[in-house]
Amino acid sequence: MKKFNIRIILAAFCLYTSCNLFSKNWDKIYENQQKFFRDNESTFALAVKILDTSTVSDTSLLIFDKYLKMPDTLIGKLRDIGIKQIDVYKDSCETKDIRFVPDSLWDCDRFSVMQIQYNRCDERSEKGYHWTMKGSNHKHSFGQGNGWFIYSDSDPF
Repeated sequence: MKKFNIRIILAAFCLYTSCNLFSKNWDKIYENQQKFFRDNESTFALAVKILDTSTVSDTSLLIFDKYLKMPDTLIGKLRDIGIKQIDVYKDSCETKDIRFVPDSLWDCDRFSVMQIQYNRCDERSEKGYHWTMKGSNHKHSFGQGNGWFIYSDSDPF
């Protein structure tokens, strides 16, 4: 009987610790991403200022791309804050939709899609705005204000 109780206790302990090790605290991840963005917003804003006035449109630019016409110091700052790619699209309201694709500094390995977006015409950029796709716990947008929002999709498919 004693061996049986020890096995139950051991099994319960293993189940409890494995569930805690692999569970994701999404609220904390989202909170950290938003804080990291706010701490580095001036770097993003400078990149947008340059890209907004450039002729670049409807393309993806890798941060180390020689065609990325930005000062080396800005490219270095973008690398330092974990940006590996910038996507630039023409939006329907005649402004550019600029998306910064991060690397592991942003916990993006937990997402199928994760990007910091700048689009002055997108309602999701309103400060404090939180959008979740209806019927899904995977797709989120968090408005940061001034045209900025963080979009993520944690659905693995």
